[in-house]
Amino acid sequence: MIKICPPPTHSLGVSRNTLKKPVRVFDFDLTITDKHTGGSPEPSEQYLEPNTLKRWKKVLKKFQEMKQPVYINTRGLAENIKEYLISKDIQFGKDELIKGIYGAKTLKEINPLEKQKDETEYNLRDRNRTEWGKIKANNLKLIQIKEGVEKADIYFYDDDDVNIKTASEEGYHVINVPRAKNDKPGPDGGGWWLSTKLEDDPYFHPNIKRN
Repeated sequence: MIKICPPPTHSLGVSRNTLKKPVRVFDFDLTITDKHTGGSPEPSEQYLEPNTLKRWKKVLKKFQEMKQPVYINTRGLAENIKEYLISKDIQFGKDELIKGIYGAKTLKEINPLEKQKDETEYNLRDRNRTEWGKIKANNLKLIQIKEGVEKADIYFYDDDDVNIKTASEEGYHVINVPRAKNDKPGPDGGGWWLSTKLEDDPYFHPNIKRN
């Protein structure tokens, strides 16, 4: 797991007292979900274990009660993901569990860069990851402006170390979500891990020890 230094003028943990309105921003695949959707979830598929979904509903409700806005910042198809979560009774809107979602509008946007001459698929994949790190950082900026908060009031959760590194370099707080062993749903990574941690402590941060 990549270790990220906090922005220089703020504490790394989500403070119970000093922040007026922390804003939570979550990646979707393997951050909220237990299984990867490929960016376009099928309504009939189960990407979250039943208990993971149950925990997320509790966590999101708690953030709502705490008046901490929640957004999704994903590489996947935003409308498909929104429809999938609505089908699981997780609603979107100003006064709902999730305030908004930022992501791709078309399949083409998921992999925006074209393969160059003699380039390997591996290098192309890495270039697209880097491009999406920039896109996600820009989405964080849009959320920051919309909410009228400082960079350090944005808490960004993602499983991809490129996205985490890019957002951290821009000055946002980041939480690198570990991936479960063998990429199978389990308590050691993904949505199962993160929902458990946030259910136990909505101010959870892996680099902060609390008494």
